[in-house]
Amino acid sequence: MRSAFFLVILAAAAVGSGGNGSETPAPATTSSSTRGATAGSTAAVPASKEWVEFNGQRLVFAFEGKNPVEILREYIPTGEKLDSWTQFAAIHEYPAQIDPMVFARTMADALKKKNPAFQSAIHQNDKTGEVMIDFVMWPADTSFIEFNVFRLQKKEGGGIVAQQYAVRAYEKQMDFMKGLAALRAKLLPLMGTNGLTIHGG
Repeated sequence: MRSAFFLVILAAAAVGSGGNGSETPAPATTSSSTRGATAGSTAAVPASKEWVEFNGQRLVFAFEGKNPVEILREYIPTGEKLDSWTQFAAIHEYPAQIDPMVFARTMADALKKKNPAFQSAIHQNDKTGEVMIDFVMWPADTSFIEFNVFRLQKKEGGGIVAQQYAVRAYEKQMDFMKGLAALRAKLLPLMGTNGLTIHGG
């Protein structure tokens, strides 16, 4: 489950980055956390054998949503729930967006505005134009802490595709932070080279 706040941040990035210069419709949140709560959104969880592989882990299809701003597919480990996952992957499509770097910077600015302690790192592949952003986030009640890495690339035919992988800790959060440097050093190269591998469908 993406928190409602984080979905708003992604939507703000999609709208705030300006896309192709045309007016972008107001975003409709599409995730298990707010499914069906926002007018204009469509969401479904059809039977699907699709799964993704990343960091040696298998994450199965869990949720699909679509609105005027974003097309979203979410994946979690078998046996976990969308409101209590420990690993999470998603494919986001933003048909109106054209610039991965602008999108990443807009996302970072929105998160920083909400939480002044927020820090992120943005990396660009000068050869491919792909952009990666990674960061740690947490809710106001500090019930969990979460590391995210996104890989943003232009989609053939227009728009941007974002691959996302996240790891979350509910307990022993200090231990999680102590191990973050090693985790980050492992996940960033994996996302930058292979990204999420999609199977089935």
